[in-house]
Amino acid sequence: MPGEGDVLRGRYALLRRLGKGGMGTVWAGRDEELGREVAVKLLDAGGGDQEWPARFRREARVMAMLRHPNIVVVHDVGEHDGTPFLVMELLPGPDLGEIVRQQQPLPVSWVVEYGAQIAAALARLHQEAAPVVHRDVKPQNLVLDLGGVLKLCDFGIARLPTLDLTRYTGTGARLGTVVYMSPEQCNAFEVGPPTDVYSFGVVLYELLTGGLPFSVENGLQAYAMQVVGRTPPPVGERRPGVWPELAELVHATLAKRPESRPDAGQVHAALTAMAGAAKTGANVEAEVQAELDRIRVKLQTGRGAEAGMRLVRLIVRARTGLGPEHEVTRQVVTFAEIVRGGPAT
Repeated sequence: MPGEGDVLRGRYALLRRLGKGGMGTVWAGRDEELGREVAVKLLDAGGGDQEWPARFRREARVMAMLRHPNIVVVHDVGEHDGTPFLVMELLPGPDLGEIVRQQQPLPVSWVVEYGAQIAAALARLHQEAAPVVHRDVKPQNLVLDLGGVLKLCDFGIARLPTLDLTRYTGTGARLGTVVYMSPEQCNAFEVGPPTDVYSFGVVLYELLTGGLPFSVENGLQAYAMQVVGRTPPPVGERRPGVWPELAELVHATLAKRPESRPDAGQVHAALTAMAGAAKTGANVEAEVQAELDRIRVKLQTGRGAEAGMRLVRLIVRARTGLGPEHEVTRQVVTFAEIVRGGPAT
């Protein structure tokens, strides 16, 4: 097995080991010909599995055909001293799993933005005439690039429905990470695009609440039984104040029956609309805060009449642009009550 310092096929130098991926070990490397950093995935032995190299080549083909800004880019594939390897763009990270460990739960605006990117990647997978099913959507397989763009990685167990899957998985095999598996995966039933949507819903649930939908205290088998037979606690119970439309979308993706879930394109459209609304809300919030600061200055300089008129207009702007219950709206109203010595209308 090649290791640190080896140069694969006279071109790709292995610099340092990054970790394990589906079916292989991932290294940070350098493309000596183009002078760029890359990630190199080396095929593991596979425990003598004769189909292991075929799966690995299949992963390369799947990734190479899925050109999308939110899917990791494949540069090359080859073999070195009998070991197949895959060359990809090097993603500095962190992955979403690390982000959740550092800050949980995440701000709702972050969840919506990240979620829209994940949904875009899944929509690309599923739009193929023969849809690709990733089967292992989880925070650790969602990694940030240098520009802060989220990329879906590790297609080692991805499914192409046109292939004879029994050659690759065996009858009744369960592939994936248990806590992100769909009910159909837990039951070892046939999987399809809705399977990825369910796993994505678990990721959204975790990003919003800081925890998984069910407890793992009694082991993974018990967790899988809950996935099949129980409804997750409402997002709003775990985290009060989450936008109702977002909580509703998350629970739609976690429907037990695959046909009851929205598809990835629908989820992407909904999250993109929410992201746009969030940005608009942020702009209005900044606008209201800036105007409130200007009004304070006018009051301090003895221009109370002008400040009063502008304060009336600002209350209307805050209530219509942010909503009457928004924290900034309440701040403006409270300020107006202090200035006037009575309730603001």
